[in-house]
Amino acid sequence: FEDKFIAASNYIFTFNNQKIYKIINYTYLKTKIESSGNMLSALSSIIELKTNDEGSHILFQNPFSQYIKLDVDCRRYIMLSKESTVIFRGFFGIAYAHTNSKELPIQKQFFSGGVNSIRAWEAFELGPGSIQNDDNYSTGDMKLEFNIEYRFQFLNEIKSALFIDGGNIWSVKNDPREGSVFKLNQFVNDIAIGVGYGIRYDFDFFVIRLDIATPIKDPALNKGETWIKKIKTENFRYNLAIGYPF
Repeated sequence: FEDKFIAASNYIFTFNNQKIYKIINYTYLKTKIESSGNMLSALSSIIELKTNDEGSHILFQNPFSQYIKLDVDCRRYIMLSKESTVIFRGFFGIAYAHTNSKELPIQKQFFSGGVNSIRAWEAFELGPGSIQNDDNYSTGDMKLEFNIEYRFQFLNEIKSALFIDGGNIWSVKNDPREGSVFKLNQFVNDIAIGVGYGIRYDFDFFVIRLDIATPIKDPALNKGETWIKKIKTENFRYNLAIGYPF
């Protein structure tokens, strides 16, 4: 955690062809690209910004962050009936710090786990890569995630869901921890997978949900033991939240 000056701009493109009053399949796509520090870096020599001990230019007594970041969130909703839906979701995000920054600001890094992510893990608990998380605050430069959820009516206003979550985060550079950096020939082995069951109560104007999830593949376990053959109740994680995860 360090003090940083972030002067960022972003562009967001959202596509949604849902027809609210029609039971038809639809797609949701959100893409966001963000850039920070490029203009300040170009002007640094002209306005003669000072540098710190690490050689980074500083503004308002703090080094300014310089990075580029891309997020893509894509969802496909298959409407089986008015009360029954299958959702496929994929998320990809990558960010790269350069020139005036060696690392991304902590609040711009990706994390995995939590009520709207891979629900078998706590937020910031998973990854990066195959390393065993000991500090309970894991972040990374890259994120890959997929979710499959089947939502159906259980009893009147009570809804239910079955779901599978998968994915992980990785470092792209500047991480000496073995197994944390993304490698094309290794990342499939680093994918974590969790499964679960959810109960949701629909108040019409908002939804309260309880999702119970457990891991079935943990990349932090020893090689050859990542697939969990026996599910234990102490590994269940309970996610209480308002609204649907996606």
